[in-house]
Amino acid sequence: MNQIPAVNQIDALLNPRSIAVIGASADPKKTSGLPVSYLIKHGFGGAIYPVNPKADEIQGLTCYPSVEALPEAPDVGLVLLNARRSIDAVRGLAQLGCKAAVVLASGYAEAGEEGQDLQAQLKEAAGSMRILGPNTIGLVNLTAGIPLSASGALEVSELPAGSVAVVSQSGGILGALLSRAAGRGIGLSSLISTSNEVDLEVSDFVEYLIDDPSTKVIALYLESIRHPARFREVAMRAREAGKPLVVFKIGRSEAGASAASSHTGALAGEDRVYDAFFRELGVIRVNTFDEFLDVPAVLVAGRQLAGRRVAVLTSTGGAGTLIADSLGINGFETPPPDQATAEKLRALQGDTPTALDRNPIDVTLAGLQPDLLRQAIRILLESDSYDALIVIIGSSGLAMPDLVVGRSAIASIPATSRCWLTSAPMRRIRYSA
Repeated sequence: MNQIPAVNQIDALLNPRSIAVIGASADPKKTSGLPVSYLIKHGFGGAIYPVNPKADEIQGLTCYPSVEALPEAPDVGLVLLNARRSIDAVRGLAQLGCKAAVVLASGYAEAGEEGQDLQAQLKEAAGSMRILGPNTIGLVNLTAGIPLSASGALEVSELPAGSVAVVSQSGGILGALLSRAAGRGIGLSSLISTSNEVDLEVSDFVEYLIDDPSTKVIALYLESIRHPARFREVAMRAREAGKPLVVFKIGRSEAGASAASSHTGALAGEDRVYDAFFRELGVIRVNTFDEFLDVPAVLVAGRQLAGRRVAVLTSTGGAGTLIADSLGINGFETPPPDQATAEKLRALQGDTPTALDRNPIDVTLAGLQPDLLRQAIRILLESDSYDALIVIIGSSGLAMPDLVVGRSAIASIPATSRCWLTSAPMRRIRYSA
């Protein structure tokens, strides 16, 4: 069997032309029946080979009794068997010449000493074939429409493709991210769950995604970094390539570190060491699940602030104060408008006694007038006083969505190199420099 270059094996994993589903169920409602259903549902155009000795056909596809009976070596084997049986399946795939296998079974290193022994056997069985997992939910290549997963998040008919790639050491988090991103309209290029990392680990995928034309930002959900020197190498490469790394590293507390260890069998390490490590590498660390989606979405736009001066346009004074306070804590400035900008804003007032010459710029009930809001946004975007604009509509946006997203709110606003962010209704967002 010829040795296949590692990068080609990872590419085959993310862009397979043929997939064998080992342990596929003829019942599409069972977990083991979902992967074939999802491959068909999301339009995978390659060959699908279900493997199950108890079925001749699954969802209209010829079913094969064993790995050895497959008509060709598939690019990827998706293994749905239990921990012990997965080892034999992996060995058979490797002997056939398969490039990569995805092992969903748990019961390996995260399960203690016996599981660690099984994981070592799995690695040995794979030989030179690459393995994603075990204890993984799989991966989804949204750019190419290839779901290699049993995640229920794939039940939706359309998943927006975009430029953010997510690599997660947690399978369940991957599904949550997929559904939340779809709900917010945030496009993802791929999602990969590495979990126990018996072979392929986070750094392998970061290295691959650096050269992926579909990916602009790489988001990492980390419980640990098993090989710091390797991570340093790929993080530096990502920075040189202009692809930001955004990391949500859990295990800040002793309880969190213990939970992470029991989840994937990894040691989480001291959090302050990670903080220093990330700062040294220029990695952006976020602290909440919302930020893990928001920050990559902002970075994908490719716009960088020319400075730290922010205008806050709000229809609710309390919310404006909260945002201004948060900006100040994080090193941003909220200066009042310059004289020319203030005069333009005052001209919008008419008979409405609103204070539009200070920052936050509070339009109160006048902000419920789409035309006034649109003009205020335009003035602030064109002002030399500010590098960014935050617009807060509050709960009014629920009853009047046109204030934020309709043509009446943003039609005719000129393109600008400045950044403007909208919150409707307001929620806590923290942006770090």
